[in-house]
Amino acid sequence: MTTLFFLGGIAVLFALVFSWEGGARQTSIALRPAGLLSWLVGGNWPAKVGAVLLIIGTGALLRYLMATIDFPPSAKLLCGVIIATALAVVSGVLRQYPQRRAIHLALGGAALGVAYLTAYSAYGLFQLIGAVEALAALFIVACCATVFAVTSRALSMALLAMVGAFMAPAFALQNPGPLPVYGYYLGASLLVLLMVWLRGWRPLIHLSFLFSLAGGLFFGWTHKFYAPAYYSQMQPLLLLSVGLHLAMPFAEAAESASKSPSNRWLQRFDLGYFLLLPLAALVLTLAIAPSAREQGAAGLFGLAVLWLLGAAGQHLRFRQGAPRYGGVALIF
Repeated sequence: MTTLFFLGGIAVLFALVFSWEGGARQTSIALRPAGLLSWLVGGNWPAKVGAVLLIIGTGALLRYLMATIDFPPSAKLLCGVIIATALAVVSGVLRQYPQRRAIHLALGGAALGVAYLTAYSAYGLFQLIGAVEALAALFIVACCATVFAVTSRALSMALLAMVGAFMAPAFALQNPGPLPVYGYYLGASLLVLLMVWLRGWRPLIHLSFLFSLAGGLFFGWTHKFYAPAYYSQMQPLLLLSVGLHLAMPFAEAAESASKSPSNRWLQRFDLGYFLLLPLAALVLTLAIAPSAREQGAAGLFGLAVLWLLGAAGQHLRFRQGAPRYGGVALIF
């Protein structure tokens, strides 16, 4: 059953990347389910039926081998490395053919999926490495995925890389502390900042904020990090995280960042991002302050400074939007 789930996940990953990259090119950044729909209703049906049968047959064969052959854990992990490498090599070969771009990226996504699961299996299933080593291995895979996404100019792969990166602590850390968790999230956010600077992929900003906020709240409240006892560690980490997410919109190209996106959902996400970031920073700063009149006031002053810097950046870079940032600084 585990093998079937594994194969099913990789097959779904392949289909999602193929559907995204296989559709007609659009100027706006959005999911493109029409790409998969057009692929299903048209083209070479015998080849598609054959591909489905091949996936099912491969899954049945691997399940039979896993049930009848007693592989040592190291051999199973080696097989994962070999499969990921083979998929990556084939993806690299297809990169030379622009007409095969969708298959090139889908195979690359499948390779990254195998790499993520192999790294996690070494820790979660076979206990061959510790929690810190597992987190480092997952982060290395995320870095490789980032390089692949940037060089291939594929937003789909960037989203896949960062979803895997932000979900890693939930699987690799059993008894985390504030520094490992939020230090890791800061590193992942830096990867997002790099991709936004190089490619201007705005959805990554929303994704980073969502996972940083959701993941931070999950680990923070379940392990009681948002408490006065952790103030000395959490306050600097919180200010750094807020500063990174405040800087991400400035990393976009001036001509793209200053324009309102044509996609309605992106406009709503931009507005939600602008409102939720200071609200989350305000609530979390007051939650960890031992005293609202001293440490709480100092934290709010730090947030006000960050938004004043944002207002200055808006004025210098885009010549608009500075009053909004100044208003948030005034509230703080």
